[in-house]
Amino acid sequence: MLNPSEQRFVDEYLLTGNASEAARKAGYPDTPHTGVLAHRLIKRPEIQTVIQSRMDERSARSDIEADLVLQGILALIRRCETGEPQYTRAGDLIYVQNPDDKTGEMIILRKADIPSALKGYELLGKHLRLFTEQTEVVHSGEIGVKHTLDAIGFDEVRRMAAAKRKTAEVIEGETVLDS
Repeated sequence: MLNPSEQRFVDEYLLTGNASEAARKAGYPDTPHTGVLAHRLIKRPEIQTVIQSRMDERSARSDIEADLVLQGILALIRRCETGEPQYTRAGDLIYVQNPDDKTGEMIILRKADIPSALKGYELLGKHLRLFTEQTEVVHSGEIGVKHTLDAIGFDEVRRMAAAKRKTAEVIEGETVLDS
């Protein structure tokens, strides 16, 4: 069960698709760390479940499936690559010699919309997760905290912990540090 702020976050996220913007619109503090908070919210399993459920409901209501969207993007890419016919000022089609044909065949001059085609390919790439960074993490099984503590000493660890608490208080907006 989500609290009212989390529910507003979900509502705004479904409208904008932007977690940071959704957090601000849901009433969370607008700080330099809003993106971190939004990331934590969006990663919570109960919030992910509600978002997916609401998206499934919306998809069922609108009868829009991913396949329909992908087919539309592909059709637009083809149209952008084929290009629009070019006309003279008098409104006549412009013909040019086919560069791939040595017989002198004339074809209609077309102007391709390369930026739009690239955007279509970008959307398809995102859908296929072609642009996600994949990182392999290998862990030896040892952390070595004891050795680190021995090397810097417990007094230094206490000082670092106190500094971290003060930073956390500033991030949460609970306290302002005096200079």
